Order: sequence, then structure tokens, then C-alpha cells
Amino acid sequence: MKEDKKLAHDGKGSYQEREFGENNSKVTLVRWFDNRGVNLVSTFAFEHQPPDNNEQLLYRKDCEQLTIPKKELLQLAPFKLNVAVSLMKAEQACQSVKRGRPSREEPPKLNKRKCSTSPDEVRLDKVAHVPFVAAKLIELPILMASRTAWVSPPDDEWTPEQLGDQFNKAIYLNGTNPEEQQQCSDINAFEEDHNSDLHSAEHGNKSEPYKNKYEARLMLLEIKSVLLKELVKLHSDDHSQGLAKHLQEQLQAVHYQLGMVAISVEEPSTGEEHFTTIIHTLKECVLEPQCINLLIASHNQLGLLWGGRFEHARAKKELLLASELYKNYKELNQNVAPLPINDLFLKRKNEFPGEKSGQCSSEGAIITVADEGECHSEVQACDGGWEEFEKYHTYTLFYLAQICGQLGETEDAAHFCHATLHRQLADSVVFEPLEWSKNAANLSLFYSSNGNYKLACYLLSAAWCVISSNPPTQDSSRAWKLRHNCTKADVAVIIGKYCVKVLQDSEAALENDPQQEGTTANEADVSTGDEQEQKRFTGLNEEVLDSLLCRLPSKLVRDYEGARGAFLIGLEFLEKATSYYTLEDHASLHTEAVQSISRLYQGLAVFEPHADRQSKMHKRRVDMLTHLLHELNPQYYLQVCRQLRYELAEACAKMASCKEPPSDAAPGALTPAQWAKITSLNMTSIEHFKLFLRTFEDSDGCPPSRYPSEAERAAVVAFFYMGRLWNKMRSTGRDQAVLHISNAIQCFKVLDYVERNPECRPKLTDELELCEELVQLLPLKLAQLQ
Repeated sequence: MKEDKKLAHDGKGSYQEREFGENNSKVTLVRWFDNRGVNLVSTFAFEHQPPDNNEQLLYRKDCEQLTIPKKELLQLAPFKLNVAVSLMKAEQACQSVKRGRPSREEPPKLNKRKCSTSPDEVRLDKVAHVPFVAAKLIELPILMASRTAWVSPPDDEWTPEQLGDQFNKAIYLNGTNPEEQQQCSDINAFEEDHNSDLHSAEHGNKSEPYKNKYEARLMLLEIKSVLLKELVKLHSDDHSQGLAKHLQEQLQAVHYQLGMVAISVEEPSTGEEHFTTIIHTLKECVLEPQCINLLIASHNQLGLLWGGRFEHARAKKELLLASELYKNYKELNQNVAPLPINDLFLKRKNEFPGEKSGQCSSEGAIITVADEGECHSEVQACDGGWEEFEKYHTYTLFYLAQICGQLGETEDAAHFCHATLHRQLADSVVFEPLEWSKNAANLSLFYSSNGNYKLACYLLSAAWCVISSNPPTQDSSRAWKLRHNCTKADVAVIIGKYCVKVLQDSEAALENDPQQEGTTANEADVSTGDEQEQKRFTGLNEEVLDSLLCRLPSKLVRDYEGARGAFLIGLEFLEKATSYYTLEDHASLHTEAVQSISRLYQGLAVFEPHADRQSKMHKRRVDMLTHLLHELNPQYYLQVCRQLRYELAEACAKMASCKEPPSDAAPGALTPAQWAKITSLNMTSIEHFKLFLRTFEDSDGCPPSRYPSEAERAAVVAFFYMGRLWNKMRSTGRDQAVLHISNAIQCFKVLDYVERNPECRPKLTDELELCEELVQLLPLKLAQLQ
């Protein structure tokens, strides 16, 4: 521990902490310095906090930085009292005033002495100090004028431009439509008029994260109240002009934005009411250009809401309705572009209700619309009509992919995900290269697990092509560069894992049917010919795409040359990943990549015809896994260390089997030194298995009554491995042979565990049969030796 002189040099309140002992018997020693050093020893408190006086020391340092005179500083006792009072009164509403008729009770006598006021921290905490007059929701916009830079005109003086500006500003404050805000041509003038509000909308207040959204809600409620009043003013003969219908469409656009605000401020029930209102109101005009975007977007949001409530079947129903609306509109209205939601507030014709064209009304109305007979010529001219329509359908497919995945409908989820990737690649607004590459690479994992290696190979090539074709530039931000490098490393890891998967599946196919050609059982059923061509993406760099596509394995390998090709391409990409995911900065991801490299060597060794080269490949595995195991802390990386121990044990056992002579070899085929090396490798394997099993024991060294489900098979198979290694161990004498067989019998007693837990039998079908035979034979062999 530090001496008092060094602690005194650090100043009052400095302390040092040391901790020693095992997990359940830790002792903490704290040396704290005030006027002199004080030692505290505890077997209970860890992560010790400094004594109370440290708060006053921090208070004095803050006052020095704020240049507060020393005479105004609080002493220790007043400081503690101030802290205590502030903690007791913090965020407590004051008692309400007694209402009703005066009571006959004698009022309490007033204490004339001066009352102590609350500390500033309590007086200024904004709790129970500001009066608020309750009002109906439709009247709330009246309170808004003092809170925002927008000054609302009287209800009878609204103009279409003011209404549109109010609507656009509400969207900006809510942040629900950033693409359209960036594309607005008059955004600069809008920023100049409302600079303070836009600055707060962009940066936000950490203490009030929803402030801008609440202001957007108030503005939208004001628009809603104005629209409702205009609808009430209309006469029945005005309906033929389409004004009431257009007002209703604008009202539903306001409902949609109110629903988006409710979702963003975590009020899903309110959002559900708004979206349901839109669907119910527009059910008679579902295929009209002004309504189709509102309906599809509302169904999408309801699908997300029900998915967030884990009612995935209902969420899927809403999303399928959105998809059906899209298809029906595309079939019936191919030549009529849908109207973007925000364009419902654009001025389309200078005509007022009750006036003829060219005339001006002193009582100006707020909305101008086209006649019914003029159709939608200006709607068709809208540049963003089809773009927003297609974008909403892309979102529908994206949400459907996630919902089907939650329902376990993996085939449908993959189909929707692939369709989403197609549409995102064709849409420059929705397309985000980093996210697209990662999604395409993850989708390849599904197809490779189902044996569709051709499509998985193509998806991986497309993912690498997109991320390579969109490198960061000099103008790119540092965060985007880091994200690009991270995504590139992730895709590289997935490509490496794909090569491992191909080698492992090839090994399984070789064991099942050595004469089978390099195809899978279900490869004839997966996409080929025209179906495969339909799944190809358009707009990619074909040169970059083909350069990787021709190197990645698109089917199972059957010989060493094919396995070597898969090994080399997988090793190349995994080394790229480890160069970014270093052990010092990304220990878990680096370990995962190194484990994949180890499995590449393991898969290649299966196809290597020479035993000595197989042994060298497993030696590579042992070296890299041992280095990882020494670098990782087993307390913080327990699961990873378990995996490394198990893989090391397997690798050492396979090295020993590679060095063993064939069954038909002469008795003196190996020298004593070679047999000693084999025995050493077997003992090392057994030791790693023991250390693996020891991680499951309790503090008393007793094994668990039931191993964790995710590690149960590995734990039981570890006993089988050890029993087999003890049984095949070469003995130099009878006593040593008896010891080896006794140890083998002891390991095979794991069958008692299987009998106590019959649920684990399905996981151990092959091993159990062999183990039960050895349990019957080994006691006889031991009896003969004895």
C-alpha cells in the first residue's frame, strides 16, 4: 500500500484499495487519508466508496473552479444538512390546498419566526412549482405559442402556405421523415425563419429527450382542430367539388404523423388508435392515389406494433394486407402515381369554396383543391410519388421477413429477405451499402444450412462486391469509416464460416456415402436455371462479383484439391478479419475468427492422405488455440475457455491417432520415443478434458447433478473420450495396464448420469452404444489382468 506521504501528496480524500482471496472469501483493504492515514479491512464490502467527507472535498473543488469566494463556502455540518434536506425533498409535490367550505376548526397559529427555505436544488427542480391549467386536447395548441417560435394565426385567417409550413415543421421536429426534409428546396429559408427550433430539433436536450416530439404533437393537434372546424363549416353542396374529401385526406395525414409521434414517445396504444382511424376512414377509397400510401404505411406501423407485443400472427396479417394493397394498386393504376403523404398539404389550384375560378374571397379558406373532373394530372407529375410508394412496400417486405422469422417460417422469411435486398439495391434512397452487405451475408447462412450452396455463394459474393465498391472517402466521417471496417470484417468472418461449413458437410457426406459425387441430397430441389437467374441482383460490379464467385466453393468437395481451394479462400478472409478484430481490442470476435481458422485446418486434414501432414495441421490448431487460452481470462471468458479446452483435447487426441501405426503394422514399427510421444499426446488430451469438466464443478469440487443443456452433450462425450483414451493407452507392464483400464472404467461410469437424466439420451445415440459395450468388456479384461 502507498505510504502516508504519497497519499498526503495526492490530497485529502485520496485512497487506495486492494483485494485478495478466493471468490467466496475475498478481503478488501482500503487506506484512506484525511489528516493521517486510516486503514479499513472488510470481508463484506467490495468496490469500496470513499467516506462521506469526500463529497465536501469535491464540493470545495467545484467552488474553486467556479471562483466562488471562500467566505461563501458551506462548512461540513451545514453542507451535510443541505444534502440531507435536498434528498428528502427532491421531486416531491407540495401538499394541495384544502378546498371546499371554510372549516369551523380553529386555524393553527402561525409561527412568526423566520422559516428556512428549501435549498436551490429543490426550489429549481421544476416539480410542483409551475401552475398548469388543464385543457382539452383540441385546445392545447393555444398553450403552444409561448413555447415555440411558431405564432399561430387566428382560426379564420389560416392560409394553405401557413398550414403546409406548420405541417412540415411538425414533421421536422418529430424527425419521422428525414429524406423528404433533406430534399425540400426551401429548407434553407425555413431554417432562417425558425433557427432556434430547428437547432433544438437537431441536437435535442438530453434532460428532455421528447421535448421536440411533444411540440410536434401540439402543432399537429392545432392543424387537426383547424381541419375539423373547416369540415364542420362545409355545406352538403360543397362535397361535389371534392373539398371535403381532400380535407379528410389531410386529416388522415395528420393522424399518421400523430401516430408516429406516439410511437416515438413510447405510447403504442395511442399510435394504434391513430393508425386504425386511418384504415377505417379510408376503407372506401383504398385504391385512390391520395390514400394508398397512407393505408400501406398505417398497416406497416400496425404490423410493427403487434410484433413489438409478440403477437406475430396478427402482425403478419397486417403486413400481408399492406402487401396486397400494393399489388392491387400496381395492377389497376399503373399509369397513376400515388401522392406522397406530405404532398397532401401542397397547393394544387387557386380556387376557394363557394367562389369561381379567378375570383378572390375576403373570407379566405384554408384549402385549395382540383375539381373531380380534372383527375390527378399534377399528382402524376409528382417526382416522389412512385418512390415513396415503392419504399413503403420495401419496408413491408423487410418487416415480413422479421415476423416470419419469429414465427419459425424460415422459408418465407428468407424469401421476403431476398426480395427486400433486391428492392433496396434498386432504390438509391433506401439503399445503405453497409447494412445491405451484412444482411446479404447473414441470409447466405440460411441457404448454406439448407444445402443451397450456389445461392449462398452468390449472396456472399454480392455482399463483398457491394462493400468493396463503396469504400470510405476522405470526406467520410470517422464513425462511418469505423463502421465500414467493422462491417467488412463481419462479412469476412461469415465468408470464412461458410468455407468451414462446406468442409464439415463434405466430411459428413463422405462418411455417409464415400461413392457419392459432390452434390447434396436436396440440391436438385433448390433454385437452378431460371429460378437461379431470377435471384441474381442487378447493378453490381460484375468483375468484382465474378472474381470472388469463381473462387468460393458452390458445392461439396470430394478430394484434397477441392478442400484446399475452400481452405485457402476461407483462410484469406479470416485473416483479414483478425487483422481488424485484434485480441487487444476485440477479444471475443478475434477468438471467434481464430476458432474458425482452426476448424478450417480440421476440415482440410480430413482430405489429407498423408498422416504426418494431418498431424502437422492439428499441431497448427493446438498452437493457435493454446495461445488464445493463455491470453484470455477464464473468469471473464468462461464459455470461450471451455470451448478452447474441448477443441484442444480433440486436436491432441487426433494428433496421437495420426502418429499411431496402422492396425496391420509389425509390432516394432514404432520406436519407444515415438510411443512416448503418442502417450504424451493422449495424456495431454485427457488433461484438457479434465480441465474442461472442472469448469462445471462447484466450490467443493463436486460435479453438477445436471450439466447445462447447451454443454450437456459435450460434457458426457468428454467422459467417453477419456475412457477410450485410457483404454487404448500403451502399457509397459501389468500394473500400468490395470491402472489404465481402471481409469477407463471410472470414466465410463458416466452412464449413471445418463440413467439419472434420460432426457439427454437422444443427444448421445452413437456414443451410448459403444460405451455400453465397453462397460461390459472392460471388467472382464481387468479381471484377466488381475
